[in-house]
Amino acid sequence: MKNVLIILALFFALGSISSCKKDWTCQCSTSTGSDSVAFTLTELRANDAKVKCRDYGDFIGQCAIK
Repeated sequence: MKNVLIILALFFALGSISSCKKDWTCQCSTSTGSDSVAFTLTELRANDAKVKCRDYGDFIGQCAIK
C-alpha cells in the first residue's frame, strides 16, 4: 500500500512540474541570416511554445526557443 501511494505521489509531482506555464523567448532569423527578431511568448507550456515558435518560422525563417 505504501508503494502505491509513493508511485501516485511521484506521478502527481511530475505532472504538475511538466505542465508549468511560463514565459519563453522565440528567436527567429531570416534564411540568409541577415536579420533577426525575438518574440516573447507568455504563459505557455514548453510544447505549446515550441509549436507557436515553429509557426512563426513559417513566415520569418528559422525560429527556435531560447
